[in-house]
Amino acid sequence: MNYDALTAWGTLLGAVATFLAVLVALFLEPWRRRRSAPRLWLTWRDRDSTRERDADNHQKIFVRLYVQNVGKGAAQRVEVVMGDVCQVFAGDSLKMVSNFLPTALIWTHSESPVCAYLPGQASRLCDLGIFSASGRADTSLAHHGPTFFRCSTQTQPKNEYNYFKTGSYIARLVASASNAKPSQQMVMFTVGEHVPSGGGQQNADFSLVPLSPQLSSNYSRFLSNQERSI
Repeated sequence: MNYDALTAWGTLLGAVATFLAVLVALFLEPWRRRRSAPRLWLTWRDRDSTRERDADNHQKIFVRLYVQNVGKGAAQRVEVVMGDVCQVFAGDSLKMVSNFLPTALIWTHSESPVCAYLPGQASRLCDLGIFSASGRADTSLAHHGPTFFRCSTQTQPKNEYNYFKTGSYIARLVASASNAKPSQQMVMFTVGEHVPSGGGQQNADFSLVPLSPQLSSNYSRFLSNQERSI
């Protein structure tokens, strides 16, 4: 028996096994982790919002966002933050809403802005806010006007920056977790009677729609210019 040949073959096989182990460590395991990692998806559906109207013709719409973990692993400490709010004027000109702070929103049927655990393929609703419109001339909320939208924040800020009067606004919504990449949507919401974007529909008192490509581009440039001017 040629022991030198056996030794050589054993050395070669050991080297091959070591090489394969390195390949697994470098490529396969990271691929497996990415494949099983949590992935957040943020959107909204009309069916998740609730409409109410009382005897005084006072209307309320409870607007909710739909957050899903489309990955396999559980997402931990999930938050949805609203920020970079601008008001839209004629000609799609934009103006930053003064004093608005990036705000963590409240999860539906809770008092917390943090969802501690969201399993893979599971979903939860998050409260964006409440649209309110009074049919009466006199209202206890005269400082906001009879029609407004209030973001669902954990605490009510003293300067009430989370109230929006009649008009159109653009905001960035970001869903994030401690162990997942953030997911974001740029949206436009309109407060007060209007024809929803796209036309051909009945007038609406409140609408939430994704940005058009043109408005999205204007919004991105506007934010970029704001950052450079600081």
